Amino acid sequence: MSERDDEPSTDTSDTANTANTADTADTTDTTDPAGTGDATDRVDPAETTDKSGRHTARTAATRTQTARTDTNEPTANGAGDSDAARSTTEDGGPGATGPMAGQDWWAPRWKGQAGRLEVWYATATDAETGAAVWIHGEVVARTDAAKENPQVQGDANTRGDGPVVSHGWAALFPADGTPRWERTAVHEGATTAGAEDPHPGFHAEDLRIDDTGSAGSAGDISWNLSWDASGQRGLATFPRWAWNRELLPAAQVVPAPALEVSGTVVSEGTEHRIEGHGQVARIYGHGSAERWGWLHADLGDGDLIELVTAVSRRSGLSRLQPITFLRMRVGGMEWPATRIASWGLRTSLGLPVWSVTGRTQGFEVSIDVTQPHERCVTIDYTDPDGSTATCTNTEQADVVVELRTQGGTERRWELTGTAHAEVGRRP
Repeated sequence: MSERDDEPSTDTSDTANTANTADTADTTDTTDPAGTGDATDRVDPAETTDKSGRHTARTAATRTQTARTDTNEPTANGAGDSDAARSTTEDGGPGATGPMAGQDWWAPRWKGQAGRLEVWYATATDAETGAAVWIHGEVVARTDAAKENPQVQGDANTRGDGPVVSHGWAALFPADGTPRWERTAVHEGATTAGAEDPHPGFHAEDLRIDDTGSAGSAGDISWNLSWDASGQRGLATFPRWAWNRELLPAAQVVPAPALEVSGTVVSEGTEHRIEGHGQVARIYGHGSAERWGWLHADLGDGDLIELVTAVSRRSGLSRLQPITFLRMRVGGMEWPATRIASWGLRTSLGLPVWSVTGRTQGFEVSIDVTQPHERCVTIDYTDPDGSTATCTNTEQADVVVELRTQGGTERRWELTGTAHAEVGRRP
């Protein structure tokens, strides 16, 4: 995702920079937490199929939940179920019909300033085969220093004589085979549709992303995907003020976190069906973070997770540990209760494995992400100031998410090959 300037945010890849100072991730213990006080039997994940009945070698999603011994279930406010009603429609809570009351997260935010990056990106996974796609469109408003940088002048994804360019890419992750990606053409100016358009979003000649779907072509990859985002309840990964007031180097929001996607992707003459879960997210700021990690996953039964962990590029901050922003939707409620960074969480960032562990709002959190090399693509980014970053992305990641309490409540989700994740580094 992007966070172009320092400070946790999303990176230009489609997630916020995260990263921890280590190049290899520490693994966390995902064994049965029998010592938490839960005396009930756990369901064996190996014997559990996806709630929809689907179960394939790569797309199997398993979920385990021990019998509850208290009411400390994660909810919109992070407290017990009895407090769930405190979730507000102002923040896109139950009862909200859009991403936020009075807020349109689809419309462009760029107002003509230099040194800005604005991103729309969509990801989707076919429920039957595990084939997946990542579509990314961005507007880059370069700084004067970047325009004079020889590296930028010769960079394929920022070429063009003007100070503002729009471009993007598409990546296909087939059910069987090697992932591949291609860039679109580069267009002068901002190729966006504003709030006055019935469907605001990123609208270039060869790449469109809005609330109705995405279509376009990049090299020999073409796609036509449709969805209906009109009833989506958006997810604010960062504090609401970070997006509204642009006080951080970059911020991310997810206007459509739980889409039903339908369509096709054609690559090298072969058509791949995409029928299943997808999402559309936005990033706006000054560029990518120093290091970052991003995770989005459909956990089944309407539950989902969105995580951005990043290290700022600002002077004096680039050597610090990543700051983590975690949002989950469990049983229709959002958790943690607040959208400030989860200071009790620690990130160990690396490839092919990275993890986030710690304690926040009464829960021990363990998130293990695996990005197998053979399921990844690696893409170079160029920030508005001309600096570069490298993003390693897969829409076929494995993830294990566990929430535990001392009282014995446990929630556990395990997905194989269906999570969306990436790690970004400099250069």
